Amino acid sequence: MADCQPIGEKGTFKRDMLLAQRQQEMLEKQEADRAAYFQQMRDKQSKMLAAYEAGVGNELEKKMREDEERAKRYQAIAEEKEKLKMEMREKKMKEAKKASHEYIQMQLQERQIQKQQAREEELELLARLKAQDEALAQKEQAKVEAKRRALQVNAENLREQIRLKNEETPSRYARDQMNEVERKFNKTRLQKALTARQEVLRKAETESDKALSAR
Repeated sequence: MADCQPIGEKGTFKRDMLLAQRQQEMLEKQEADRAAYFQQMRDKQSKMLAAYEAGVGNELEKKMREDEERAKRYQAIAEEKEKLKMEMREKKMKEAKKASHEYIQMQLQERQIQKQQAREEELELLARLKAQDEALAQKEQAKVEAKRRALQVNAENLREQIRLKNEETPSRYARDQMNEVERKFNKTRLQKALTARQEVLRKAETESDKALSAR
């Protein structure tokens, strides 16, 4: 009995080893089959993809080129719009600067014109005042001259009357008739005429001095 026990255990071990080997082989076969299956699937997909690429690859490439060209056109349009905006902005800035410069120049010209007009008006006013002063002076001078001549004529007439009376050879009776009152009267008239003439001349000189001082 004791000798049979080891033989049985050895047989069991051997059987277990055989089962384990078969299971391992089965697992390996399953793994190989699964790998082969996936490889077939991959090959099939590769063939399908190759066929797809062969069939529609050109279309995709064409579409990609079109998309790329469209994107380039959009980019070019956007850049052109931005360029136009920049140009318009710069143009407006230049126009504003030019307008500002022209406005300043216009203001300076207007001020210069106003100053020139004011100067001309001032000169015109001075000329008019000078003409008025000269006219007034001439008028006053004419009045003075007229008075002077009138007094001179009056004095000459009186002197002539006196001369004529002195040159006459009246009779003794006629000379006696010229009393002292008549002689005093003629002398008084002559003296008044001379005094009035001197007064007129003095006033004329005074007015002339005032006019010169006012200028």
